[in-house]
Amino acid sequence: MKKRNFYIIIVALFSIIILSGCKNSKENIEFEKSLSEISFLENQCITIFNKVVAEEYIKDNQVDWNLLKEDYVVLYNSIDVIMIDLASIQIPSQSIVEFENRFSDLNVCVENQDLNMFALKICDTYNFITNSISSSIYKNEALKQEKRAKAKEEAQKAISEDGYWGVSQTSDRIIEMAKALTGGDPDKIEDMRKAFETGFKEATKTWGRDLPEISSNTYDAVMEKFDKWAEESAVI
Repeated sequence: MKKRNFYIIIVALFSIIILSGCKNSKENIEFEKSLSEISFLENQCITIFNKVVAEEYIKDNQVDWNLLKEDYVVLYNSIDVIMIDLASIQIPSQSIVEFENRFSDLNVCVENQDLNMFALKICDTYNFITNSISSSIYKNEALKQEKRAKAKEEAQKAISEDGYWGVSQTSDRIIEMAKALTGGDPDKIEDMRKAFETGFKEATKTWGRDLPEISSNTYDAVMEKFDKWAEESAVI
């Protein structure tokens, strides 16, 4: 049972060491996705506005609202999903409310078939997206990059030679755990060594490829300390 517990601890330890050196790209993906969605909105708004100015929605001296709605629906149908994504990257709630209100105003213009007001509102919506929403996205990303840089610095420090998850401290803790689990019984050294080797192999299997160099160095350090423990016990 003690051997099994030690094996599980070893797998967990090496998993933590690996994760300490990894960078999660999820936030970068969310950032790129939001920029892409906002770019789509900007392009759609300016396209519709330009068509209004060029009178492309005018047929036989009258506004063809069905034609305009075809373009506007493409824009409007993307709003719900985009608002959820904006909230997920922590855009200020007030900006999201204002963003939603502008499209409510556009809907009223379409319902009232007021082309002049629609042109003004879609131009205003474009400016709001560009000046407020986009700037908020970039501002949030800058703050997140600063946090990620700090977290990376702390992680690198933790796995440095003298860090908590560095080779020296980690290998010391592993040997201390082995001694605590066996009561320091030298007859159990090889059992603990085998449990350690099994845990290391399982961590490698979980990782899917060779473990980072720090893990290999930690493995070597632990094996040396097992040897030292055995030598010291033999002398006694």
